Amino acid sequence: MEKLNLGKNLTQIWERYRYVLFVILLGMGLMMIPAQSKHSESAEPLPIPTDHAESLETQLQRILSQIDGVGRAEVLLTERTGSETSFQTNTSSDTQGENSRQTCDAVIIEDAARQEQGLIRRIDPPDYRGAIIACQGAASAQVRLAVVEAVRCVTGLRADQISVVKMK
Repeated sequence: MEKLNLGKNLTQIWERYRYVLFVILLGMGLMMIPAQSKHSESAEPLPIPTDHAESLETQLQRILSQIDGVGRAEVLLTERTGSETSFQTNTSSDTQGENSRQTCDAVIIEDAARQEQGLIRRIDPPDYRGAIIACQGAASAQVRLAVVEAVRCVTGLRADQISVVKMK
């Protein structure tokens, strides 16, 4: 009698939860399929950023125009020094008697497409000389202060190196 009740209970459970069980089984089946790696498809080397100032200018224009009262904004940044890329090197020294020789060889890596490039140790951002911001809301001192503070935080410039002027 208990086996008959157990069979009825299982059929009731199956009838009630069959869609949920089907989704669970389907999900487990999909998890068994191995994921294909996209890494082997595009084996392009990462580009070295060359125009950091232009990218920062467009980002500043976009974010400054979002500040209340600024309106449309144009940004010009002047650089004292451009961005510098430092590559990883192996240094070895050779000492023979009184003569010593030290060599520095760049570390070269090869990607899946057999393209060689130097291993980048770090990229130093440019050092800025000054900034000019032309915006529609520059007539207000409060807007000028907000713009100067925003540019100062991003570029590291002092307030006297940032000029905010009204756009025509």
